[in-house]
Amino acid sequence: MSKENIHAEGPLQEYQEGDFSFFREEIKHLLETRAAVTDSGKSGLVFRVDASEISPENQEQLRFPPEDDPENALSMKAFKVFNLETAKKEFHILQKARRVMQEGATDPSVPMFRVPRAIRFDEMEVDKAAEELLNKNGAAIFDGKIGVITMDWIEGKNLGVYLYEAALAMAEKNKSIPPESPKTMEDFRALARTLEKSGYVFPQEIFSQLKHGIPVLHEGKVWHNDLYPPNMIVRPDGQLYMIDFGDASEEHDDADGAAGTPLLSDENIVRMLEPLTKTSGDKEKERRESDVQGWNGRMAGIDSKPHTKRQYAMLRDAAEKNDFAVLENQLIGSSSSDQDLENYLAALFVISQEDDVSREHIRSFLDGYPDKKTGTRSFVLNRLKALRAAMAI
Repeated sequence: MSKENIHAEGPLQEYQEGDFSFFREEIKHLLETRAAVTDSGKSGLVFRVDASEISPENQEQLRFPPEDDPENALSMKAFKVFNLETAKKEFHILQKARRVMQEGATDPSVPMFRVPRAIRFDEMEVDKAAEELLNKNGAAIFDGKIGVITMDWIEGKNLGVYLYEAALAMAEKNKSIPPESPKTMEDFRALARTLEKSGYVFPQEIFSQLKHGIPVLHEGKVWHNDLYPPNMIVRPDGQLYMIDFGDASEEHDDADGAAGTPLLSDENIVRMLEPLTKTSGDKEKERRESDVQGWNGRMAGIDSKPHTKRQYAMLRDAAEKNDFAVLENQLIGSSSSDQDLENYLAALFVISQEDDVSREHIRSFLDGYPDKKTGTRSFVLNRLKALRAAMAI
């Protein structure tokens, strides 16, 4: 018999025998056919159910129209069936997470992910046959008691599938070996590295929802703790939803997501995806800025670096006279170390910032230095191009 019902909008309520009783046979039928089982994990099963196909006497229990389709009261719903205590905890945190994200979405210009609406929670008893059937399918039920969370069904593609399909498309485009389907967070990290190398760019409008949303969730004292790509749903319109709060907590856990740890840090997925959002132009800009920072660092405190100071003086004289013959001799062959080369580049960059005449002389030298000057290593040529690019900032 059903024991209790907690509605998303109200307090604990007792209700009469027969309320929501269709679950007893409906779930058994769904398990036997597995037609509606969309996911199973360590603690339960998720069913995708068309509420309009439920018998009329039970439809009133499900008349909760989705946010984006207010007229469609009998829409698709998700039923999550699992052990009672875990179900109660998840229902509570799911409601809290949704409220936190709604209250945090105060600026329409700042995109954030959403959390599905938890419509109601039901506790009920099942017979032995149903319990065995549930456990066989991974629901981990004890003592014939189950918890059922009814929530909005989010139509879309989980982020894991989204990334894997992107990797397959890039492999086909680049005529490379397609990756294997990822399963663990480490697999997804490897997939992300493959995508980055392939030139794939992850949509900024989806990434921003995670980047802006996770701090809001944490400020509201909710940590997901299992935030890997399959627990995010991308709707066709690009709206992101966070799902599966079975491992969520209201206290911070120091899990770092390393191999073997039971929980995943929520920030891991941001760190994994952020490099994928950068275009080739973004990466080039970062390289230029890194070069400039490194060269300025080399020239800092030059008076205490006699060797660097002599190189700077030689190049200062060359820039003023517009005569770089000595430098060209240093660049050809292997007479100069990579360390010396970086010192030359650093000195030239700093000198180019000191006066316009020297800047134009250096620019003219770099423009006129042949890309394939006999005896010049490709590394040296590439670093000279980097200097030319940095001077253009």
